[in-house]
Amino acid sequence: MVNSTVSNNFAGALGGGFGDENAQGTLNIIDSLFTGNTTAGNGGGVVAGGPQTTITSSEIDNNSSGGTGGGVFANGQGLLVQSSTFSGNTSSGNGGGLEIETTGPNTTLVNTTITGNLALSANGANGGGVDVAGSGALTLLNDTINLNQATNGGGVYLLGPAVSAENTIIAGNIAPSGADVATIQTFTASMNSAQVVSPPGSISGATGLTTLVLGGDGTTLSFTSFWTGLQGYPRAVELHNAPAGQNGPIATDANGNPLQLAMVPQTGTFTLGPQTFTVTPAFISQLQAGNIYVLLTSNAAPVGEIRGQLTPAGGHIIDLGGNLIGTGDPLLGPLTNNGGPTVGGPGQSITLQTELPQPGSPAIGNGNFSLAPPIDARGLPSVVNGAINSGAASQAIFVQPAITIGSNTTSQTTTTSTTSSDSDTQTTTPTTGSTTTTQDPTPATGSTTTTQSNTTTTQTTTGQTTGTVTSGNPSSSGSSSLTSAVTVTKAPTTIKVTSSASTAVFGQTVTLRATVSGQGTPTGTVTFKLGSKVLGTGTLSGGVATLKTAALPVGAGTVTVVYNGDGHFATTTSAGLKVTVHQAATTTVLGTSSGTATFGQVVTLTATVKPAAGSVGTPTGKVTFYDGNRVLGTVSLVKGVAHLLVKTLTRGTHHLHVVYSHDANFLASTSSVLNETIR
Repeated sequence: MVNSTVSNNFAGALGGGFGDENAQGTLNIIDSLFTGNTTAGNGGGVVAGGPQTTITSSEIDNNSSGGTGGGVFANGQGLLVQSSTFSGNTSSGNGGGLEIETTGPNTTLVNTTITGNLALSANGANGGGVDVAGSGALTLLNDTINLNQATNGGGVYLLGPAVSAENTIIAGNIAPSGADVATIQTFTASMNSAQVVSPPGSISGATGLTTLVLGGDGTTLSFTSFWTGLQGYPRAVELHNAPAGQNGPIATDANGNPLQLAMVPQTGTFTLGPQTFTVTPAFISQLQAGNIYVLLTSNAAPVGEIRGQLTPAGGHIIDLGGNLIGTGDPLLGPLTNNGGPTVGGPGQSITLQTELPQPGSPAIGNGNFSLAPPIDARGLPSVVNGAINSGAASQAIFVQPAITIGSNTTSQTTTTSTTSSDSDTQTTTPTTGSTTTTQDPTPATGSTTTTQSNTTTTQTTTGQTTGTVTSGNPSSSGSSSLTSAVTVTKAPTTIKVTSSASTAVFGQTVTLRATVSGQGTPTGTVTFKLGSKVLGTGTLSGGVATLKTAALPVGAGTVTVVYNGDGHFATTTSAGLKVTVHQAATTTVLGTSSGTATFGQVVTLTATVKPAAGSVGTPTGKVTFYDGNRVLGTVSLVKGVAHLLVKTLTRGTHHLHVVYSHDANFLASTSSVLNETIR
């Protein structure tokens, strides 16, 4: 599928835009746009179920699913997404932007932007940007994942194997649990007597397997252990803090109690658990570092009959360097056209949207070179000034291709016919820009009659016009006729510029009017400018041209108009006209997914900020949600809308409102109070 636009479709089962659930071959999507598609099941934009799916230089925007995968649901063997953007997609299950349930070893996202997606469910949803739930390995390389929202893992939720990441931004996302990354981390230990450290236990043929699962909340630990072939009966199964080859103290939970399984049965073969504990960040840090081991003691080996060092088995991010994960605001610009490939079909295409790091962004120069692609999502060099960024966009500046304007052509043809009754000779030589006439200075004797006819000058030029002037009586006896060169310059002009409003607000439409005057009626075009920036052009009609614009920036500026001239009138520039543009007022509206909810239920609050009447544009910046005077959270606007998922409201009636802070173009505003009842 190449250079295609798939929009505004609906599927009752899978794949709102395109369904490839049971494909036997490969699916390639290149330079294409999927937008506004909806499905009651999985994959609002695309379902990719074949052996290998590749999505290149494509945009997956504003699709929705009633199941998982608001943008794409991928459950085949492999998936490669490169130089693409997922934005504004929504799922009623997991994976607001992308649900990955692939089973093979080759799933990679490279130079991909995943922003402003939402996983929304009253029962909780995982992975606002990406939900990783398959058994296949995943690599993130120079990706940007921000401004996504879910109940767990606003940016990424990991349930499957470990994920490798390099030069990737996962920051600025929103979730009550795991704002940027939430994981179900699994750790396993194979147990035997050879790992028991001095003083040694008895040499035993017993073996075992222990599994720890760390929940997405980052504090709940599930502990299960299996053993078989013990020489004696077990006394305790405990977690200890020390690296391999060393003994260490027993680890403790968040309440200071030993991390050991309860009710250990006196049998040589058994599976005990899972049992649940609440653990501390310090314990988790040691566990992730490989410094926790499990020890089974028995009556035959009181110091330990079998032991095993716990190591990661899944649900982890392997940091290959250059990443920004959970670091707060990455200081990225808005999702917009920053130059790059054209995506979509003829007449329905857009330029791939990206987010550029702003001055002071920690992403600038933070990247590694080891696996970095040579170009960024826009096709521009990744390495600039000897450094590479984290994220999908480099510091390279996109330059519009030069436009060559053809040169003017000047031509002139002069034809002169001369007859004389004697030796008096007159010659006209064709030139460009002037006509030169020479006459034999030797006077003729007797009567001389000179006749000159059919003199034509044709010229197209800039700056002057050549005319022909005849002196004397061209047919008189005893006299001569002389044709002389005369240069006629273009007529001067004056230009006046006026505005329908000298003071306006941002986004207000202002009409600029240019009046060009001269000795006659000038034609052609004028160019309206604000400082050095071109606002637009207009064509003169009766010497007048107008331009309607809503693009005047906030602040004081000077508008000038340049008349570009025509074949008879010279170019000129107007005097400056002062204009002042103020920030526009806004209206902020607060909505809720349910005016009445039960205690513990997730409630989605939605803030919508729009310009006041008479202005256009989309407010940016942040909104803050309040329960009375208590701050519930602050969220960045995406296309003028922000969502906040809350499940901490107590029983009773809550008086909620939201405050928009302002940005460079729009003023702050506060919503009306919205009452939310929790039963």
